[in-house]
Amino acid sequence: MKKTRLLEIIHEEIQIALNEKPIIGGPADIGLENGKVTKQPLSSALKDAIDTIKKEHPDKNEKEIASILVGKKARKSEDTSPEIKEKLKAIDDAVESQENLFGRKNSSEILKKLTNQGDIELSDTISKFIDGDKEFSDNLQKNQTTKFVKKTLEEPSTKKEPTPSKSEPTTSKSEPKAKAREKDDEEKEAEAAVGTDSTAKSLGAEAERMAQVQKFMGKMKDEGVVGDDNKILDAKKYKEEFAKFKAKLK
Repeated sequence: MKKTRLLEIIHEEIQIALNEKPIIGGPADIGLENGKVTKQPLSSALKDAIDTIKKEHPDKNEKEIASILVGKKARKSEDTSPEIKEKLKAIDDAVESQENLFGRKNSSEILKKLTNQGDIELSDTISKFIDGDKEFSDNLQKNQTTKFVKKTLEEPSTKKEPTPSKSEPTTSKSEPKAKAREKDDEEKEAEAAVGTDSTAKSLGAEAERMAQVQKFMGKMKDEGVVGDDNKILDAKKYKEEFAKFKAKLK
């Protein structure tokens, strides 16, 4: 794997660990609509939108599709079909439903109550929201969306044809997902270096590695390299220090 690519992966994982983005897939992809918990709202909405976009624009690649999904232009453009606009609105509604759970002042109390009632599954990510260690952002990111688009396009389609036969079962969003494709060597190397849980455990399963991330970012904030909102203030200094930090993780 190229060194620059590995650096990008680790950098993204650190940012996810510090400030949660809309959650695509997993036990934390849940929302709250009309007082009821919805499961996998964002991943389901994205898959529907991807299928619709690919059907209308079969020549578009994952980056182009991701740009449509996260950008504002397609939502307002007269060139966007009503079908795609409808799917994009469903994505926005799904993000809003997540915000109803994770982005409110009383989110901690809401999550505790729903967890105790058994309405939601307690996960590491949800625990961090309950403890106030994470703050929700409703800004769907290009990188995370592109990865999801790529993964979705590589999976066998679960969408039914317009005229299914009687013997074909109706596909439900609650049915098990298609078996994940086998990872290539580059992905395996990246996961070995940075860990596979990109939302809660960040750089690996070990608590020590998470502590290293937090310590590193704390140091950067103390030195004025990174602001309290996690924005990089001194790119050159951050790049130098991050390279040293990344080397120590090997």
